[in-house]
Amino acid sequence: MNKTSLSAGLVIYAALNGNEEVKKRVTKVYPVVAESAKLPYVFYAVTGLGQNPVKRAAGADTLTVSVSCCTADYPSGAELAEAVRAALDGCQYQTGGLTMRRCVLTDYVERWEDDAFIRDLTFTIGI
Repeated sequence: MNKTSLSAGLVIYAALNGNEEVKKRVTKVYPVVAESAKLPYVFYAVTGLGQNPVKRAAGADTLTVSVSCCTADYPSGAELAEAVRAALDGCQYQTGGLTMRRCVLTDYVERWEDDAFIRDLTFTIGI
């Protein structure tokens, strides 16, 4: 079976886990949820999908992906967010028959929740 943009999380997971700067700053990268996770960690989820139809045929898909960087202190959170940005923003990545053709950081929000500093980075990607 051919993989489509519905498997885009696999590309994000591989790109984040394949980046040495991200790996040295986290205990783990989680898809969708991070239950019982030990700080610092990253979790991500696809939060939107759009299609660009071309002459009555399905076109390329554009997805929105949220990547949350969770740390115990503010400075290390900034470093982790910068590492995640470097791993994804403007990058192309290929794994398991899927190619992320483009990835652009489109939004950024900071927050505090459950004793963690959280930086939410939103990326728009093309598969």
